[in-house]
This record gives sequence, structure tokens and C-alpha cells, in this order.
Amino acid sequence: MSERTRKAYRRAWADFESYCEEVGKGSLPARPVTVAAYINSRARGRPTSRGAPKDRSGEGLAASTLEQRLAAIKYYHESDGLASPTDHPQVSRVMQGVRNDSRRQEALPRTEAAPLVSSDLKQALEVLPGSGSAPPRSETAEYARWLRGRRDRALLLLGFATALRPRELTQVEKQHVTREVKGPNEGLIVHIPRSKADQIAEGQTVTALKNEASPIYCPVRALSRWRRAASIDEGPLFRGVRRDAAVLPDPISYRTLNRLVKRACRKAGLEPEGFSSAKKRRYSAHSLRAGHVTDASSRGAPDSALMLQTRHADPKTLRKYDRPAQQLEESSSAFLGLYQKE
Repeated sequence: MSERTRKAYRRAWADFESYCEEVGKGSLPARPVTVAAYINSRARGRPTSRGAPKDRSGEGLAASTLEQRLAAIKYYHESDGLASPTDHPQVSRVMQGVRNDSRRQEALPRTEAAPLVSSDLKQALEVLPGSGSAPPRSETAEYARWLRGRRDRALLLLGFATALRPRELTQVEKQHVTREVKGPNEGLIVHIPRSKADQIAEGQTVTALKNEASPIYCPVRALSRWRRAASIDEGPLFRGVRRDAAVLPDPISYRTLNRLVKRACRKAGLEPEGFSSAKKRRYSAHSLRAGHVTDASSRGAPDSALMLQTRHADPKTLRKYDRPAQQLEESSSAFLGLYQKE
């Protein structure tokens, strides 16, 4: 289990224990009726004491969040050698009711990562510094800005080309990347020691092809330029750069990656398209991965190739990305007699 999952489970369990104390019920072991009542309570609202803004305290938790809460309750029970109350039909019926409550789902504000497709990515890259020659090192602030620009260009291009998950991208190290040539194709092979979809750490790989058509948008060249500029021969590839232009030894955080993607998109004047007031889109670190799937799919990439790159085990998960352009091109409406010439 990843540290991120453990933290999420600890937060979920702390909230469940807090609820049990409030209603005077036992949490370990918990009775199915207690768990069902807890889920029902959190589906209707959230406690402001756990960090929720007061103006959103009346909003219930999303079904996916509630399912994570149940997973945490199950984990803590089974860790103590106890039967989990989450498998009881009473709990299942409450969760099914939550999923089927269409009015509740429409009322919940939903946001998702807007896909950053090729055309938009190019606009975002144009506003980044680091494309020209380096300024004098004596101009410390300008040199630091140039260095960050080189790093950010490499991050955006490699993240888009590989479809890596944001946290995987920030953890890439020099020894994880090899340069290979296979027939007419040249590019990078990135080894991922452990990932969300590889909890037993068997290792996975993704690729990023060299861009011969447009060298300025080449992830291979961008990464090489950043490595030379930052003098990185080992360890994390994507590191922080201080104001005095010193390159730090530790990798950047997910939060930093998220912030720099948002900033580049904002400076480029990009506006994500939303579908409705209930389903909003915004650019984030995940936009690189979503953009890869959307862009490649709309240009004819088969799901088998996409799943090999994104490492999705289930095609249904891959199809969660909205691909309206491909759906329009492949619409079965074209086969209706209504659209045929007589």
C-alpha cells in the first residue's frame, strides 16, 4: 500500500471514529447499522471541523470518497482480525442509494482535469522562459528564471509524451531513463519502479519518442537540455531551483508540478471547455496525462496502444477520459439511413 493511500485511510478512519464518538457507538468492531448510518450522514453533509469550508458543509461527499471511507473501515477491521461490517447488505443498500440519487449527484460540484492537447501544449510552451541561450550567471534572478523554464519545458513535454501520472513524473530519476533506437524510432524508455497500478513493485515502463518533425517540441531534446543546464548526472531529474539559481537535490512536489502547469496555461490564455455548471474543467498536473489520451485517441490511436502507455488494466477506466472529438468522428449516426444520400 502506498504512503498516499495509508494517509487517506488514516484520515478516513479518524473521521469514522469521530462520528462514532458523537453518536455513542463502537468503531472497532463496528456494527453494519453504524457504518450504514455513517455513510448516510456523510452523503448528506460534511463536518466543518475536518477542514471543509463552512459554505460547503452542506454538501455531501462524493460516492467515490464514500467508497474510500468504506475501504478504510474494512482495512482497519481486517487488520485487527475482525470481520468487516462493510460487506453487509445493509451497507451495500445505502451505498447503492447514494449512487442512484441523481438529484444529489447533480448538486455536487464536480471538477476534472481538462485535457491539454498538442495545440494547447504548444501555446503553453511558448510562454515559458528557457528557450534561448542562458543569460549571464551574474544576473542571478534572470538565470534562475531561465533554469526553471528549461525544467518546466522538459516536464511538460515528457509528461505529455509519456502519459505518466503526475506523482510518477515528479519521481523520475536519471537511472530510470534510457535512450534507445529501434528501427526508424528513437526515444526514451522510462522505468517506473512502483506506481498506483503496481503496488508490488514489479516495475513498468513507458516511452517518449524523439520528435524529428518539430525539434522545439521534442521531449528527448528538452530533457537533455535541462539536464545539461542543471548538471544532473544522477538522482531526481526534476528538482527545485532557488532564487539564487542553486539547483536543489530533492525532486519537486506534486503541488509544484500542479502549480506550474496551471501557471503556464493561464499565461498562455488557455480556457478549458466545460460541459455544464455541474461538471467543470480546469487545468492541472493531470491535464498532461488526460491530454495524451484525448489527443492520441482523436488521431486514431487504438485503445491497445493507449493502454500499453497509460498502463490501464481496464478499458473502462481509459474511457473515463472524455473524447468528444473521436466520438463525433466514429459516431454510429453516420450509418443511419437518415444521413445517407438517396
